[in-house]
Amino acid sequence: MADTEIPYWCYNLPRDQWPAECPEFLLNLSEREQKLLSRIDEEYQRLTWPEVRKIPYGIDERIVHLVVWTKFDIPDDPDTQELTSAMRQEIDAYVDRTFHRAVPEENVSRKSEAS
Repeated sequence: MADTEIPYWCYNLPRDQWPAECPEFLLNLSEREQKLLSRIDEEYQRLTWPEVRKIPYGIDERIVHLVVWTKFDIPDDPDTQELTSAMRQEIDAYVDRTFHRAVPEENVSRKSEAS
């Protein structure tokens, strides 16, 4: 490997911390995911609205997301790849019970309400 060629899993790490091989959790990433990891932090720039396509990240610092990881698969509709209505209701109920109590109603937005 040439000195100027940095593996995607080594970006933004000091050279003395580079692993010899790609960590298992970063194996088998898509080309798009590898490109996302292959960016130097200092070169990051917020996107403008016209530049935005699939994901709403890096647009406005007021946009905040809550991500909840599960240890099980969440069923979706095989035709649409969207959550089933029953699963969406279950997730909304969990979020309300667990998180919504601490956040004022005016600061809560749900995908089902926004669309």
